[in-house]
Amino acid sequence: MKMHKPFLLVLTVLISFSLHADKNKKAAKALAKGDVDKAREIVIESLQDDIVNPGGNYLYSLIYTIDSLPDYSIDSAQKYILAARVDWPLLTEKEQGKSVKNGFYPSLFEVQKERVDSLAFLRAVAQGDVVAYESFMRQFADADKVPLARTKRDSVAFSDASEVNTWQAYQRFYEAYPEAEQVPEAQERYKVLIFNDLTKDRKLSSFKDFLRNFPATPFRKEAEEQIFEIMTAANEPESYLRFMAEYPNSHMKKRAFDFIFAIDQAAYNFQYYSRYTPTRAIQDSLDNLRKLENIYLVPFYENEKYGFLKPNGAVLFGPTFSSISTDYLCGDIVSEFLLVDDKVINRQGGIITEGEFDVVESIGGGLIKAGSEGKMGVWHKSGYQILPRQYDDISLLDSRLLLISKGEKAGLASYNGRILIAPQYDDITVEGQFWIFIKDDLLAFTNIKKIAAIANQEELKLSFVYEELEKLPNGDMIGYNGDSECIIDKNQEVVIPMGVQNIYPMGDNWLVKQPFGYRIFYNDTRKYSDNLFPEVEFNSQWLAWKSDTAWALVNKQSARGIIFRLDSAKLINEDVALTFKDLKGTAHFYNGTRVDFTKGDKVYVLGDPYRKDNYDSKSQFLVIENSKLKKVYSMQGKLLFELKQGSLRYLSPNYLVVENRGKQGIVDTTGKQTLAIKYDGIGQADAEGLVTVLLDGKFGSYHLATGALAAPKYETRARYFNDQLLTTTLKGATGLTNFEGKTVLPFEYEKVQVWTDSLVMAQKEGLWSITSLDGKKTYYMPFINFQVVKDDNEEKILKIYTNDGYGVLSSKNGVVLAPTYNDLVNLGSDTLPLYFAEKHVREAEFYVVVYADAKGNPIKSQAFRGEEYDKIFCQ
Repeated sequence: MKMHKPFLLVLTVLISFSLHADKNKKAAKALAKGDVDKAREIVIESLQDDIVNPGGNYLYSLIYTIDSLPDYSIDSAQKYILAARVDWPLLTEKEQGKSVKNGFYPSLFEVQKERVDSLAFLRAVAQGDVVAYESFMRQFADADKVPLARTKRDSVAFSDASEVNTWQAYQRFYEAYPEAEQVPEAQERYKVLIFNDLTKDRKLSSFKDFLRNFPATPFRKEAEEQIFEIMTAANEPESYLRFMAEYPNSHMKKRAFDFIFAIDQAAYNFQYYSRYTPTRAIQDSLDNLRKLENIYLVPFYENEKYGFLKPNGAVLFGPTFSSISTDYLCGDIVSEFLLVDDKVINRQGGIITEGEFDVVESIGGGLIKAGSEGKMGVWHKSGYQILPRQYDDISLLDSRLLLISKGEKAGLASYNGRILIAPQYDDITVEGQFWIFIKDDLLAFTNIKKIAAIANQEELKLSFVYEELEKLPNGDMIGYNGDSECIIDKNQEVVIPMGVQNIYPMGDNWLVKQPFGYRIFYNDTRKYSDNLFPEVEFNSQWLAWKSDTAWALVNKQSARGIIFRLDSAKLINEDVALTFKDLKGTAHFYNGTRVDFTKGDKVYVLGDPYRKDNYDSKSQFLVIENSKLKKVYSMQGKLLFELKQGSLRYLSPNYLVVENRGKQGIVDTTGKQTLAIKYDGIGQADAEGLVTVLLDGKFGSYHLATGALAAPKYETRARYFNDQLLTTTLKGATGLTNFEGKTVLPFEYEKVQVWTDSLVMAQKEGLWSITSLDGKKTYYMPFINFQVVKDDNEEKILKIYTNDGYGVLSSKNGVVLAPTYNDLVNLGSDTLPLYFAEKHVREAEFYVVVYADAKGNPIKSQAFRGEEYDKIFCQ
């Protein structure tokens, strides 16, 4: 008989009872001696004899836990120990007492149960998978190791999910094991992975769908940022409005608001203003900001600090800055930003960026470029950084996208800083709707919509097939490649394919010169004419062509009939075309009027020589001339007058110069002589209709509108002074006359200028003075020199200098500042001056400074020591 000594030791420890004469006692004795086979036989007999047998079940459970036996079974051991626990209460009190005496009692059963539970747990640990732990927890539900098994089950399940590492795996985990300690981590990983998975294509629709399906996602901010950047990639105001409407509670709403305000202000003149300012409070706030950004600022220095004043003297920023840009000392600061204390701040005092910069400049649209050592970045004036400092140059193209440069290569970024095209092209330019890319001397084009679509992961396809692209007035484009040309319309569709040809705009259609002649391409049908013409003449109104041996003419715009079988045709201008047949010629006017002439007659146009590149029918006359007569026609075909003698020259839309036998005069469009034909020369009319006339080496003037003549007696030609007076020179001196040549201001001045309708500025013996028109009365003080501060129809302002110092004189307000200052600078604008006037008290080495408004009212006064004054003085 085989003895199992290892078990004997375990059994001795586990059970301690007196051997009795019954079968269970004998079985226990056999087990104690290690005779397991005998013990099994006895137990089986005992269980067969008595169905309620806690001792026998207990012993059988023990036998099944002997791991050296071939029938070792934890499950069977559990079955019999549980049976023992069930049988015990079924025994009578006497039977229970006897069982206790034989060494079989409930606490012993519990020890065995715990041992079986432990063995089952160790089995699950050895298997180490979820199924094993869950089987243990299900089969041994009341085991004290169940919590530990659950913990290990959760750990293994989480490890399995981590190995798969998909959001579905983590979702299955936390839904299956909601009490697991790994649930928070699983949920976090789930959120990351499901966001990345459902938005992996990085498209707008994916981000929108994600937020719609997972509104509470921790990635809401990131999703909204992506949506914002994609939606607004083209930098269109409507896109910002749509974003704010779709995501009214987004953290990006303020940025959208700040961006559209700057864009609307810079490029659209606040066209969209009312659509993003829903409340009166917001409108008032933005109105104040608009006013603040539309005024200039001037600096002041106080208590060793700099501050800034508004034009009315109100303080915008108190004296809080230790340093400012030296460019600000001369005032009229109109930039959107200020450079103070190594900071760039906006006009609301917000910090845009900080650091030492070599370059800080506005590039439009509320954007500011700043950088040093050749590396530039971009910030929005509201304080957002748009692009990091890593580009060689940055500019704003067409108020839409940022042109970014690295080395010799150019790329594009959106207004919100998203890189759309990395620097890789030689250059990128914009012509109308065409965004033109240059690479290796070839050009390609696209539009803003397709470029912006890159943000939505759409591929940009460019075809570099053009050597040159030329924009036409109607917005279409001609493409060139060698001898080949094509037409691309403003929608960037190819209208006329590339071919060996020359293409000319012809109204709404195109004239195409091909190797064997001309053809018309009709824009509406997108087809060529059937005929091929060997010769063609055309302009915007007329088309003449030769077919075989005959010419034809048509007025392209009026749809009047085609004139066929002509010997020849000639286009004079946009209004007149000439045709010839046999010995007859005809002038065809645009309005349908026709005038016949003999083939030998001379036909020509008199026009304004200064409008050659800017055609105007009012500045043109048609002349038909033969040996006896000159007939003058308007561009509408009306006969104006006939001239028998002399030649004609254009003077103005209503007057012509007639020259006969070396003398010149003036006639109007009826042929009436308005100025006698007796002058040696007649000049061109100026903008006021004043014509210089020359006779015997002396200058006079003739005013076309009034017919007033100033007889030629002056040394220089007269110049228009105002609507009643002329200025000219006589005997080396300057004076004023009326249009008839009557002296108003005596000829005794070196220079004369307009001051007001009734006063003039006149220089005499080196001194300027303000005098009456006749020079009899002088106003204010004489001055040595002056500098114009403002000169428009409303007011003329001078900074004047006298022996006593500098002052300010106004045609509207008189003496604004008396000329008593050692120095005087306009820190304001030309239209709204703000004066910095200084008096130097030499004895005390003090500088007394007065800031004064346009009317001379003091708005701030200060006294400085020399070293302080140097810090605020405009050099």
